[in-house]
Amino acid sequence: MRSEGNLRWSVLLILLLMGYTAQGQIYNKDVAAKLDVEFNDEFINIIASGLNKTSIDKSLRYVITAFVLLEDGTTVKEDKEERFVMPAAEKKVLNSLTLPRRDLRRKIILLLIYDENDKIIGKDRVVFYGDDKKDPDLFSFEQDPNKNQQEAMDEPDGIVLRGLVIENTKTKPARDFYREYYANYLAKKVNSEFIITIDELLALGTNTKVEVKVGDALVWQFFVNPRSDYISDMADIALNRTIRYLQQQKRDQNTIRKY
Repeated sequence: MRSEGNLRWSVLLILLLMGYTAQGQIYNKDVAAKLDVEFNDEFINIIASGLNKTSIDKSLRYVITAFVLLEDGTTVKEDKEERFVMPAAEKKVLNSLTLPRRDLRRKIILLLIYDENDKIIGKDRVVFYGDDKKDPDLFSFEQDPNKNQQEAMDEPDGIVLRGLVIENTKTKPARDFYREYYANYLAKKVNSEFIITIDELLALGTNTKVEVKVGDALVWQFFVNPRSDYISDMADIALNRTIRYLQQQKRDQNTIRKY
């Protein structure tokens, strides 16, 4: 009986550890991403910065993305990105955006900082609702405190914290893959609770390859080929792998809750 009880506790411990891994890493621990907002009569200025909390210099990459919700319900986005070196124990301004204050469309600004392995380590966002009917010159806005991924998953914001697909491609075939993958992703209403990244990387010789990651998990990769039928097949396979991975994560979480 005692060995049976020990075995049960061992299984439970393994499941809990699996659940913790599935929930993802804690952001802003070693390098913090920050979006500061300044208002004036005509514009809203957003300053993106990073803070290196460690005692060593770091080679990093940031991506700042602006999402705009259009009247027909679709969302358009624009990215700015750059590689940079963050000195130890220093704060560095990375980029800035200026928005018109009287534009009442909903806007979301997202800042992601990646480490040398292209793993997300810092994250911050600002949401401008632009729906103040009493005073259209003022924006109602929400700014995230630094959260880990589990806290983010518990929030109701469907554009930023769910369904987010980040693109980092360099060639037209890779961009075509992203467009087809994302169109199918929206059509099937996948709405992942994890950030999905599509990266194009240098491979053998002059070739490149595309990697599709759900959170930190690589679910599909392939060498880029410009044939449209090949790109279409890769998009279908990658989306199926994405859905399968998300379903597995959900089953694992339900198993943990059951125990």
